[in-house]
Amino acid sequence: MEFPYGRLRMVRDCDDIGNELRLITDSGNNRLLVYDMNSQKIVKEIKSPWFANLYDADMLENGNIVVSSILTDTILIVDYTTGLVIRVIGFPYKWVVPYLLIISVIGYHSLNLYKAVKRSEKIKIKKLLDFQVYRRLVYISCGFLALYFFSTIITSLWLFIFRL
Repeated sequence: MEFPYGRLRMVRDCDDIGNELRLITDSGNNRLLVYDMNSQKIVKEIKSPWFANLYDADMLENGNIVVSSILTDTILIVDYTTGLVIRVIGFPYKWVVPYLLIISVIGYHSLNLYKAVKRSEKIKIKKLLDFQVYRRLVYISCGFLALYFFSTIITSLWLFIFRL
């Protein structure tokens, strides 16, 4: 038995979808496979950037596939013929919260920077040398660096997971 792109990793579900075909959820490789029991070959592979650690997949009566994805906390409706995600149910909060937290910290320190500049008794550009102003600028810079670092890590993991 041969599998595209290597072996199966963390199979969580295998359903009979009729005509001696099995729908296999290959969670470790973030894909769905359709396996033909007669020819003992993979007849279809479905991949999507929305597939992140799939848990379960079932064929619906209309021919679409419903898939649950653990890492994105979503339920996906996938068109069986094209392999495209046609509907997403839920919202991937796990991916949004860190961004909101970092942006909130940047906003908080930006407001305090404004207040520190207004309170500073130094003239024009020398206000930047005031400790309270300088400290807020450093915090804001660190916030943007954290945002960049987090985005880079997420993007790298996403590319690694889907081997794009």
